[in-house]
Amino acid sequence: MSMDVHWLIENFERDGSISELAEEVKRQGFPRKVTEYVPFSGGDYSDIWPKEACVVFQGSIQLARQLQREKPWIPGVIATWRNYLCQVYYAHWGAFLLNNE
Repeated sequence: MSMDVHWLIENFERDGSISELAEEVKRQGFPRKVTEYVPFSGGDYSDIWPKEACVVFQGSIQLARQLQREKPWIPGVIATWRNYLCQVYYAHWGAFLLNNE
């Protein structure tokens, strides 16, 4: 059984940098939608793709968490949330962080 991979791409940088990914996804013939980042909006994404769709998401942590809670898409959000904890990345990037003292 073949299933189309749909993409949901969030333009969370507002600098056009996401357009290269969006264009490549389109060039390869995959269905894709680009949504704008709206901080702390908790927007309604019910009409983006059907619940049974195969969807890959690229975007902000905030929207990733919301979609993971609300959407049964497979694979949907792919994230190792533990890696976003301060105690994990401070050990790696500590000397380069602002206010590292």
